[in-house]
Amino acid sequence: MPKGVKAPAAWLACRVQFREGHPDHVICKATKRNGEPCNKIALRGCPVCGNHGGFGILANRGLYTARWRRGLALPPGAEPEPVAPAALRALPVWRLPMTAKDRRALARVYGERATAPEAWRAIVRRLSDESGGTR
Repeated sequence: MPKGVKAPAAWLACRVQFREGHPDHVICKATKRNGEPCNKIALRGCPVCGNHGGFGILANRGLYTARWRRGLALPPGAEPEPVAPAALRALPVWRLPMTAKDRRALARVYGERATAPEAWRAIVRRLSDESGGTR
């Protein structure tokens, strides 16, 4: 716009501020505690950045998961691959309290239980002993 010419109010109301070098990214609309604007890039589909509640807003809309944040999102409607076969997840040992590392080890040994049954028995025994269960 030429100097001295005022822009129409409708245009000013819907105007989006873009950051240099990122022409398709919107700037965060939040204000810092000291009164300055945030100036970070806002999340897509949200008026604010992640520091100012953008992840919570997207989570409330059902558009955010932790996998999405790391760039590992699945397409909409797709189910994540199970970490273990359904037969293993149906066993009582899978319902015992254990760490993610133990679950991975259990799934690995479950696949090899035909060739190494002693390893399968050892890990099941250890997990059931740690949880106070019976063998």
